[in-house]
Amino acid sequence: MTARGRRLSLIATILAICAFVAFLSVAITRLVEVQRSLTTGHGEYLLWAVSQAQYETQKLITAANQTQQMSQGALLRQYDITISRYVLLDEGEMSRRIAEVGHGGEVALALQALLGLEPYLTAADAKSANYSGRVQAAMGPYITNLRTIGNDLMIDTRERDGVRRATYNSTIIEIIVYILAILVSGIFLTVQLMRSQNQLAKSDAKMRREKEFLDMLIESSGEGVVAFDRHMICTHWNSAAARIFDRPAHEVVGQQLRDTFPFPDGHAVPEMLTAALRGEDRYMSEHLLPGTEIYLEKACFPVRGDRKVVGGIMIVRDVTERYRAQRELARHHSQLEELVAERTADLRNTEAQLRAAVQQAEQALIQEKHLRQLYRDFVSMVSHQFRTPLAIIDSSAQRMARRGDNMSGEEITTRAGKIRTAAGRLARLLESTLDGARMDAGEIEFNPRRSDLARLVREACERQRELHPARDFSLDLERLPASVRFDPLLMDQVVSNLISNATKYSPESTSVEVHGETRPDRVVLTIQDRGVGIPEDEMHRVFERFFRASTATGVAGTGIGLHVAREIVRMHGGDLTLNSRMGEGTSVHLTLPYDDQQQAAE
Repeated sequence: MTARGRRLSLIATILAICAFVAFLSVAITRLVEVQRSLTTGHGEYLLWAVSQAQYETQKLITAANQTQQMSQGALLRQYDITISRYVLLDEGEMSRRIAEVGHGGEVALALQALLGLEPYLTAADAKSANYSGRVQAAMGPYITNLRTIGNDLMIDTRERDGVRRATYNSTIIEIIVYILAILVSGIFLTVQLMRSQNQLAKSDAKMRREKEFLDMLIESSGEGVVAFDRHMICTHWNSAAARIFDRPAHEVVGQQLRDTFPFPDGHAVPEMLTAALRGEDRYMSEHLLPGTEIYLEKACFPVRGDRKVVGGIMIVRDVTERYRAQRELARHHSQLEELVAERTADLRNTEAQLRAAVQQAEQALIQEKHLRQLYRDFVSMVSHQFRTPLAIIDSSAQRMARRGDNMSGEEITTRAGKIRTAAGRLARLLESTLDGARMDAGEIEFNPRRSDLARLVREACERQRELHPARDFSLDLERLPASVRFDPLLMDQVVSNLISNATKYSPESTSVEVHGETRPDRVVLTIQDRGVGIPEDEMHRVFERFFRASTATGVAGTGIGLHVAREIVRMHGGDLTLNSRMGEGTSVHLTLPYDDQQQAAE
């Protein structure tokens, strides 16, 4: 049925109900009127009262004529009865009806005449009172009047009865018409009710089918579905939810979820439910269900009706198998990485010297609980960073092996220089890696003493200038104190690493600037370059072991130098910080503790 048809049907039903009520009300009213008309006297009672007054008057006259046989007391009793009959006729509805037939006031006159006889009837001497004559004279005429009144009332009653019967008949016809109208309205309402019930049954069947279909979809998904209203009362709890949480539906549906599952304050699940009632979507990644070995994943969404949030739905997925599969995959991936790393190391161990160096590095890395992690990181570094120097060594060695005596002295010197440079690079890579291992194992010797920091910096710059003759180093070290307490060997390693980084990651045409200054409680050494810089989103990782910025691609390195340098500086009670901007360069600040009063005293 269309919307317009439903509106018309509703209007017709309302009109039928109004008509039914109106017809029923009118019919009941008319029936009440008929009932009142039927219960109202038709004059019979009035005729009886008139006849009784006439009869008692006649008895009073007769009693007065029989004074010899009747005592005075009996005469007075008859007199009182007669008065009561006239009083009845002279009051209320009877007096009004008598007046309507043209005899108004006659009953009152008769009553007055009757009351005038009382002195005579109560006299002590009955003969001298002359009862008979006085009673006959006073009441005789009124017996005839009562007879006339009775006749007139009888005629009036018959006329009234005729009018009443006609009215009654017309009222009955009206009531029959109203009953028929009520019957028609009732039939129409019955038909509408049956149609409504039929439509309701169809709608109910449709809703039931849709609900069964939705339930089938919900159940077939295998996911736990929990629905709740605005008051967080559970309205749906499917079998998957019952299986996951080990709570049957009848224990949860209709209950307050916070009471059924008393989560501690600040728990994520109540916050998800509350957020859904605020109209927000929430997601909780895989986590272990307390007390079980089940891993769950939850998502909570609001349910809206008439543009308002009327409740929410939480979808709960059992991701235990997926989680275990991911863990197993990660384990296999780790094993594969280890296997690849081992094979790569075997392939690169072609030279006896390199094999000894790798063995020495492995022996240095075999330390306590960090053995496996350090080994994996080392092999990963070897895979990425050792490839180029090994290739140089291998190609130069092969060329020398092939040509042998045919090589000139200059070519031999060049090839040997390349081999030495590559071997030195390998040695530096190994040394930086071993430094990290020694530091983790606590095997680095720390021997601080008063030393000249400015001289140490100049010597480190000179070594870099030998490797990079075209590089300009700008030094400003006059503000450094004559001596600072530090370990010269370790601090030389730190400064050399910082200056080497500034040289490697900046164009050769730019200058590396080194500034020193003394403050009341510390000494600050700043190394600044004009190189590639470090992305802002990677700054927080620059001191992590083996981390290399994305801008370091193509530049040799292990990613361990800054990590070791900061640890060494912190061993001295100082710190190492870094500022950088992409394309503008990097500034590294080395801070060491300094007591100027102690220095002055020494």
